[in-house]
Amino acid sequence: MKYITFFSAFFLLFQYSYAQNKEVISGKSNVKHISVKQKTSTKSVKLFPDLSIKDQVFTDENKNNIIDANETTNIKFKIENSGKGEAQDVQVKVSLNDNNIQGLYFNPVINLGNIQPGEIKDITVAVTGEMNIRDGMAEFKIEVLEKTGFDAFPVEMKILTRKFEAPKIVVADAVFSVEDDGKIELNKNIKLKILIQNQGRGDAKNVEAEFKLLNENSFLTGEIDKVSYDFMASGDVMETDIEFIATRRYAYDNIPVKVELSESFNKYAKDTMLIAKLGDVTKVEVVTIDGKIKKDTIIKKASLLSDVDRNIPVNDLKYPNRYALIIGNEDYTSRQRGTNAESNVIFARNDARIFKELCHKNPRCKRR
Repeated sequence: MKYITFFSAFFLLFQYSYAQNKEVISGKSNVKHISVKQKTSTKSVKLFPDLSIKDQVFTDENKNNIIDANETTNIKFKIENSGKGEAQDVQVKVSLNDNNIQGLYFNPVINLGNIQPGEIKDITVAVTGEMNIRDGMAEFKIEVLEKTGFDAFPVEMKILTRKFEAPKIVVADAVFSVEDDGKIELNKNIKLKILIQNQGRGDAKNVEAEFKLLNENSFLTGEIDKVSYDFMASGDVMETDIEFIATRRYAYDNIPVKVELSESFNKYAKDTMLIAKLGDVTKVEVVTIDGKIKKDTIIKKASLLSDVDRNIPVNDLKYPNRYALIIGNEDYTSRQRGTNAESNVIFARNDARIFKELCHKNPRCKRR
């Protein structure tokens, strides 16, 4: 009897335990939530990349280290993967810390793909200063992002910006040179040396100068009728020479040479007329044809004359018995054997003329 009672109690306990764990699908039954132990796996990364930005350099066209209006500049740097793993789907992101800055154009995203261990990539970000740029400071942020999160430390670069300043392309100076007695005559070759200068505060691009003779029976005799310059910074001076002649059929008292100047904007260059007077001693009359540009620069005008040739002092004392023999010889090769073209002294007659003027204005000058 004792054993039957123990067995009955065990059987009742078993039924109760079975009922508690049995899942019953019924609207009247209580749902028992069964917790299931899930298996998880962790993927270990044994080889990972290590990206870095290095050797940042800024370059610009006029080399003033400023992003000027109408200028294309470059931010250059290297990306190195010094880790042992491959960097996947690498992306360069370029942004400005100040979103309100205007007048800068650049590509904000550059996709590089994968970068292998030990590989170095050279990156160039072109930044263009547009016409509406203002004086200020552009703060660039450069980020290198990697697919799995192994990014490089970001780098910031601060670069000055400058508003648009107009160039001013002009003929700054010119001088004629002729053979024999130094006078401009018909049927004789005439040389013209011209200085073209950018007297504006802004830089100029695609500068061109074309030389034209306007009257009949006058011709360019040299090899040059046009010159061009890709870039002229503020204050830059370019020198060029042309040659021309007027035949004996020429019916005018002077020979005008028109210099047509242009630049990329087609609005900041002045055409100029250079007039050679027949019978004169290499004097130049300069006539500006068009263009109005504000005179707010402090750029020194280029000249073919030296400082001693200008503002010659005047002495009113007279010395009637003093004489000076002044010789300005430009051509040695045609008069002397064994000499080459380097022996010639271009514009020596012009120097002699200036010295003559010096002697007339200052009679105390001794003979040389």
